[in-house]
Amino acid sequence: MSRTCRPDCVLVDDHGGARSVTRKLLDAGHRRIGFLGSPPAVYTGTERLRGFTDALAEAGIEREPDHVRLGQQQTAEATRAAAELLALPEPPTALFCSNNRNTIGAFRAIRAAGAPTALAGFDDFELADVLGLPLTIAAYDSDELGKEAGRLLVARLGERAAAGGGQGGTPAAARRAVVPTTLVHYG
Repeated sequence: MSRTCRPDCVLVDDHGGARSVTRKLLDAGHRRIGFLGSPPAVYTGTERLRGFTDALAEAGIEREPDHVRLGQQQTAEATRAAAELLALPEPPTALFCSNNRNTIGAFRAIRAAGAPTALAGFDDFELADVLGLPLTIAAYDSDELGKEAGRLLVARLGERAAAGGGQGGTPAAARRAVVPTTLVHYG
């Protein structure tokens, strides 16, 4: 990629959504909250872990390293990771999952263990409402992501046309749009 290329981007408020979900768990009285997340190299996973950690810190709680599992990309991996957390001598009373595959895997582990563990996640998914377990999700409007990307593209094309359509000149600063999340409650 050229050093002069400054791409526009549209992002979900990963940090804010994770912070909101974690605060919801804290407000419900949970102090030992486990985290199942994406590999550390994944931007969204890193931002969601940061939001989780920030919410804990704001409540005066230090993140417990033993309660964090990163790297699960498949549901089966998440099930194993959640089962490990639930088998700890002092297991988390709630699990926050940074994506829908981790949420589904954690649900399976909670159900198999018969544990009274609260569950929260990021990314809404079909059938979340029929799991039969209370669930809080940080959701976002995927249509809005597309609309924002379209708006940025149209604005860029308009700028290029106004500049005569040429390649010369200094590129405009990159634009960044952030789509908010909302909390959705099931069960």
